[in-house]
Formats: sequence, structure tokens, C-alpha cells
Amino acid sequence: MKKLKKYNLFSLVFLCFSCSSLNKSSLNDEEDDNNIEKALIYQNEDIEPTSFYKAMNYSSAKKLSNRIENDEDVLLFLHQKECSHCKKLEPTFLELLKEKPVEINYFADKTIEIDLNELFTYSPYLKEGFKNSIATPTLFLLNKNEAKQIDLTGTYSNLGNLKKALFKNVRLTNIYVSSKVFSFSNEGLYLLYKENKPSLYYEYIKEKAEASNKNTYLYDVSKLSEEEMLNKFGLSLGEKEYALINKSQNTIETYFSNEEAIEAINSIY
Repeated sequence: MKKLKKYNLFSLVFLCFSCSSLNKSSLNDEEDDNNIEKALIYQNEDIEPTSFYKAMNYSSAKKLSNRIENDEDVLLFLHQKECSHCKKLEPTFLELLKEKPVEINYFADKTIEIDLNELFTYSPYLKEGFKNSIATPTLFLLNKNEAKQIDLTGTYSNLGNLKKALFKNVRLTNIYVSSKVFSFSNEGLYLLYKENKPSLYYEYIKEKAEASNKNTYLYDVSKLSEEEMLNKFGLSLGEKEYALINKSQNTIETYFSNEEAIEAINSIY
């Protein structure tokens, strides 16, 4: 492993998180021990498995902290472009993401220390788990209370071992995220928003979606113009906080207000 310069940080020791029970799925068949509570991780529609940078999401520390504080489980990967161990792991890692579109966030290269320190500013309890010296590549699992480093020993050139290491700790949900691809061809519930998920998601959708076989799509449309929104979804957000779309085989129903949206959510899940 390539070591970064020493920080005044501590290392993430992590417990598996409380999570809603999901039906068994081929997405999670590598390590499906029902006696283990696993973190619930979303699926990333934007994956381009050609490099670490295109296969994962860069999210600001503030955005990651917002998700964690709202009780989301988050995977965070640390890597450096010139790290020999990162280069060795990359092909195996990308092969995994081709098969299973796990949403993984990353901090990389010279900004790792800056991003981590900012993350600890927003979520100081995470700092307790970090070691004084951080090495790359390293994969962490973060939640509202603490964090866990996922052991990558023996995974660099072994896809099976990498799957086992990951899916021993996480379970993929039927929740899909995107900030650029925005597939709108499948049936399901679509939540369109800008930057951060609205409180509607955390209060009324999240728990139901995590436990459901119904597909839920969380689309950050902040980079789309109004014209692109109209062409893609047939609507414009304007100053609205969100749009909730229930797409079935025969109908598309759209909701902009909490009262209508909550009623629809309760009937959908």
C-alpha cells in the first residue's frame, strides 16, 4: 500500500449497520449470510468502468456528511493515481462494478487530506476511527454512528475475493442513483431533485424503498437545463424542491406537493 503523509486523524473502526431486511437477490449472492446485518447501498447508473474516476462518484465532504447524517450508509474509497497497489487493484475493481453497479464515492490524490478533514468537520465522530497514517487503496463503510474499513487483503487480482469482502458487509438495494445518465425507461418511482435529496425522501420514502422490490430512482438533475428536463421527463422543476414521478406500464403520475406525494408513496410501497 502507498502511504499518504501522516495526518492528525484517527482510523475508522466500524460496526455493521442496522438495516431493513431485503429479499435474497442475485445482486448479493456472494456473501448472503442472513445472520449478519449489512449496510444498505444504492446502485449507480452512471458507472463507466474504464477507470476509478469514471466508475465511482466524487462527492463533496459536505454532501457525503449530509447523507450520513440522514442515516444513509456510504462507501468511501481512497486512492492515488500513482499508487502501485491502486493500479494493481483497478482492473479487478472495475470488473466488479461491471457486474454489480455498486455506488462508491471516492477521495483521491492530493485532496484526500483536505476532503477527510472537511468530512470530520461536518461529522466529527467519524474521525475517531482513522489511523494516524492512511494508506491507499482503502475502502471504508460509513454510517451515522461510526465507520469500518473493509479488508482488501487478497482482493487485488482476485474478483471472487473482492466480491466476498464487499458483500460480506453490504447489501444492494433496489434504489438507483444518477446525476448524468437518467434512464427513464423502466417502471418505478422517480424522485427528481437538485443537489441534496429533499426531506420527503428521508421521512417517507427511504425506509420503504430500502425494503421494497419496487425500483426507486433518485436523480440529481441540478446539471440539466429546463429544456433538457422537458425533453427527458416532460416537466420542469423551476423553483420547486422536487418532482415525484410514479411510472407504471400505462400511466405516468407526477407530484410536486408533499400532501399528494405522501399519499402516493403510501399507496405505492
